[in-house]
Amino acid sequence: MSSVAVVILTYNEELNLGQALGSVTGWADEIFVLDSYSSDSTVDIAQRFSCAVVKNHFEDYAKQRNFALEKLPIQSEWVFFLDADEWVPEELKQEISRLISSSPSENGFYIKRRLIWMKRWIRRGYYPTWILRLFRRGAGRCEDRQVNEHMIVKGQVGFLENDFMHEDRKGITDWISKHNSYSTREAQELFGDFHSAGYEELPARLFGTQPERKRWIRQKLWLHLPPLFRAFCYFLFRFVIKGGFLDGKEAFIYHFLQGLWYTLLIDAKYLELREIKGDTRYQLMPEAKSQTCDSQPDDVGQWHSQMAAEFDSKYSNSRPSFIERYNIWTRMIDDYSKSDGYVLDVGCGSGVLSLYAATKNKNVVGVDVSEEMIRICERKKSETDLANITFIKSDIHDLSGTKAGEADIVLCSSVLEYMEDLHKTLDILVSLLKRKGILMVSMPNKSSIYRNLEPTAYGITGLPKYYKYVRHVLSLERTSEILSNHGLTIVLSTYYGKTPLLSALFRSLGLTRYSDNLFLVVAEKH
Repeated sequence: MSSVAVVILTYNEELNLGQALGSVTGWADEIFVLDSYSSDSTVDIAQRFSCAVVKNHFEDYAKQRNFALEKLPIQSEWVFFLDADEWVPEELKQEISRLISSSPSENGFYIKRRLIWMKRWIRRGYYPTWILRLFRRGAGRCEDRQVNEHMIVKGQVGFLENDFMHEDRKGITDWISKHNSYSTREAQELFGDFHSAGYEELPARLFGTQPERKRWIRQKLWLHLPPLFRAFCYFLFRFVIKGGFLDGKEAFIYHFLQGLWYTLLIDAKYLELREIKGDTRYQLMPEAKSQTCDSQPDDVGQWHSQMAAEFDSKYSNSRPSFIERYNIWTRMIDDYSKSDGYVLDVGCGSGVLSLYAATKNKNVVGVDVSEEMIRICERKKSETDLANITFIKSDIHDLSGTKAGEADIVLCSSVLEYMEDLHKTLDILVSLLKRKGILMVSMPNKSSIYRNLEPTAYGITGLPKYYKYVRHVLSLERTSEILSNHGLTIVLSTYYGKTPLLSALFRSLGLTRYSDNLFLVVAEKH
């Protein structure tokens, strides 16, 4: 007959451990308690039962589970991970015993977790939660994540009928303290890839298992929703749409704390970390952008060349949003140009603004990284009699052929959002200006409704295509602060980039910042 080993991770679990051990003693062939040097009576309680106690310093749950699989002297064919605040009812023990004695072809099994909160089963809005806890020794490993880790099993997996119980006896104060710690790990994980080399990752599949589907939703939808806003969406989904409100006041408390408060706490800590680190990136995790539009070139310059003709046609075909952009920018050029002026148009695109500036200033240089864009610029120049304009193919960080410290005006339309190092790019732009020179820059408006929905649209459809390359989306206030820190004085600013219907309403109410997708800032060098 096949055998099963139960592994329980503990740290200060004196109130829960007896319940967990009592539910598996006499049933499991082996019981291991892997303790993280508890300071209460956890170890004493464990030693009263027929189990082996091993100690190991805790880093995170994934590393602790993998330590158990690699270092504990497990002899049984099957391994069952049980948390200290969980217990196994008789029906599940009987089902597992029958299953493993039949030599199943599957190497692992998902089991439903039933949450008991304040002595009540939280059934709606949260149940069933499927977790892979039972697997063949040697066939399973925990993915390397700081939090929300899952077991990865080689081979087929199945699903059991009966539930195991999650019933934490420590109370709400301890729950809040624990989730405060979890939220810090969650927020830190939003900044990058914490996975160690050689570790396997749970796949993200819409039509896979429940954990795989949740991972897909996280990558394709959740990470693209605006921080804070998504917490309220999640709470409403669980408590209202999935009927959590039908389970009484206990359910309200749980859904409020776990679905809203905890999620808000993660986002608040993420935003705090982003501010501390000076990170203005729009995406939350690298994986959020790597999952879509893989057919597009990786380099923004290549994509810019690929889209050159289409971009230029939007002006020539009088697309309203591009006409509005043109009118605002040319009005600013009119206001600050002088007959003997020297203008640099950095990221000149198809040369529309450069050519206009050449009619108002003595000397204009348009610079763009795209060879195809420069080709369009040269063609347009040949159709005019302008001799005071030059177009250069160059990267913004290598502006050879331009005159540092001599520009009266530097134009930078829809460029900064694509730069990896925003501050280094601004240093270069400011260095091109003479004293009292004017920098005109535009940025995507983070306050607009459209910009906050854009990541979700991209995550689902892969559109708009340019979003793959966007690195920074800022509010007008934050942009003004950054420009001031680079030795510039803000002269004026304006929103533009109408959203059909929405802009007309919001502009009439004086709420333009929430409807218009872009803003332009004019700043003077000290």
